[in-house]
Amino acid sequence: METCKGCTAGPSGIQGHDDLFTYRMAGKRLQFKCVACELLWVRDYKGGGGFEWARSTDEFAGLAPPGLRRE
Repeated sequence: METCKGCTAGPSGIQGHDDLFTYRMAGKRLQFKCVACELLWVRDYKGGGGFEWARSTDEFAGLAPPGLRRE
């Protein structure tokens, strides 16, 4: 599948981009999945309202969060 524009540009801020949704939780870490291109991302809080995003190659062994899933 081709990488979408949002994932090509890279997620930023607390939301990442419009097509990302919370996919898995493992401890304090959240993994996000893109509805458009299915890439996985991990977001870490860096303090002062800042977030760092990194591509994730493997699904977390954690739980799917409760609530709305866009998959």
